This record gives sequence, C-alpha cells and structure tokens, in this order.
Amino acid sequence: MNEIEIKKLLVSSLLDDSNVDAVGSEVPFLFGRRRADIMSISNTVVTGYEIKSENDNINALANQLKDYRLYFDAVVVVCEPANIKKIREIAPRWVGLNVVTRNSVKKLRSPKIFKIQNKMALLSTITSIQLRRISKPTPNVSTHELCQLLTKLKTFSDIKALSRSNLRDRYQLPTEIIRKESYKQLNSDDLIIITKPRSSAFRKL
Repeated sequence: MNEIEIKKLLVSSLLDDSNVDAVGSEVPFLFGRRRADIMSISNTVVTGYEIKSENDNINALANQLKDYRLYFDAVVVVCEPANIKKIREIAPRWVGLNVVTRNSVKKLRSPKIFKIQNKMALLSTITSIQLRRISKPTPNVSTHELCQLLTKLKTFSDIKALSRSNLRDRYQLPTEIIRKESYKQLNSDDLIIITKPRSSAFRKL
C-alpha cells in the first residue's frame, strides 16, 4: 500500500470514532520543520501519527519520534505487517503501534499519554499574527523571538491551552465537513480538506 491509501484507511477509522473531535493531515509543527502525517484530537488528547509503509525508509524514524514527543500528547506509528518487526525494534515503548491491511486498521499497542510538552514546540503551530496579538511586542521581532518571549511571560498551562485551542479551531470544522459528506467513501480529495486549513480567527482578518 502507498501512503495515501494508508492515510485514507486511518482517517476513515478516526472519523468513525465518536471520541475523535478533529483530524488533520500533513500537520506542520516545530515551525514547519516537521509534519505529522495525520493528527487527531480526542477530548484533550492530541495524537500524532507517523505512517511507514513497507517500502518506506525507516532510518530517520527514531529522530522523527523524538520530535513528535516535543509537541504531541501521544504518538503512534502506523505501519504494515511486512515492516512491523523493524518498527518494533526502533519505536520506544511509549509509542503506540497500529498495523494496516487492505481494509482495516488494528491497534497493536496503545501510546503513553504525556502531560508535559515543550513550550516552544507548542507555540510553533500558532500564526505570527495570533502571537503578536497575545504578546504585543516591539516591531521587527521574528516569530521565533515572539515564541521565546511568550515562554517567559506565560505558564506552561496557558501556552498549552492556547496551542490546543488554536489547533482545534483550525481542524474541527473541516473534520465536520468530511464526516458529514464523504467519510464512508473517503477519497484523496477529502484529505485536502483537512490539510493546512486556516483557523476561524485567521479567516476573519
């Protein structure tokens, strides 16, 4: 199976779960340096899914998972039966494991849920416009500098609440759209709807 086929299966299974409030595809984090193949929000838990088909190179997987850990509450690797053994050798015990076949997604191991993430990582997904509204800095300050300033001015709880609220605001409506219209026959075009949508706050500008 290729990545798109696996994505469609995974997203369909998440949309079918009533506990999942929002789903995103190719979700950028760490200032765009990384992208989660799929992201889900279930109540207060944000999970990042890294897809590895049997043909994918997994040499960089360990470093990818470390970066996921900085931002997400839980991390899951989604793979195929052919490469599950290699994935198990690399993925730490805190990483969840799902295996896909042609018509199903099976959970092999549940991920550990972490309560603490990296402040800078959490802020990395908020637009510079929204950051400036919060911090009201002096002119000519970069986005990275804005985030550094906020890590000193705001508590971890405040930053996480802001980050998660922004993420939910961005992906919940697109998720509702494909949930109502097409998730039983999800196609590649449906994935575009949940890829880099703008937040409602940004759309109002």
